[in-house]
Order: sequence, then C-alpha cells, then structure tokens
Amino acid sequence: MSSIEDGLEVTVDGTAAVPRVTICGELDLASADQVRLAVTPVLGPEVERIELDLAAVEFLDSSGLSVLLELAAAHPVRIVAASVPVQRIVTITGLDEALGLAP
Repeated sequence: MSSIEDGLEVTVDGTAAVPRVTICGELDLASADQVRLAVTPVLGPEVERIELDLAAVEFLDSSGLSVLLELAAAHPVRIVAASVPVQRIVTITGLDEALGLAP
C-alpha cells in the first residue's frame, strides 16, 4: 500500500509478520497524521516488529519523532535504513536504542 500526499510518500508492505514501512520526504507536523493513517491498518497482534526504511527522509522534526515513538510503543521497531538527518536526530535525542537504529 502506498500513499502520496504533500510531498511525503509512505509505503507499507504489511504482508508479513514483520511489515516494512518506507517513508520518503519530510516527516513533520504536516505529514505525521498521514504516516499514522498508513501504518495503523497493519498493526495487528500477529505483528512481531515493524521495520522502518527512513533512508529517503529529508527532514524529521519532533512530530515525526513522536510518530516513530508511538509505533515503538505498540510494537518493537527497527530502523533498517536511515538518512543522515534521521540518524542525527535519533542519536542526539538518545532514542537510537528505543527505535532500533541499526549501526
């Protein structure tokens, strides 16, 4: 499933016990709800963890970070790919372990 709105693209491959969410663009206040809406349908009890591909995220603010933390509160999360801006924010805030930022 793919959703494109306001320059943000969210693709969710929810066909497995480990769904992969790929986000491209800016993850901020304007796009946070779009990410929530795209991911919520795959958050069933059978989900073991969520893999996040954030390699194409150009900007991440506190609202975007909040969405990622909401996902982590519901299921274990692992960031499998991250852009430099995402790596910087997640590391500076000390959330690399909580969000499973792969080294």
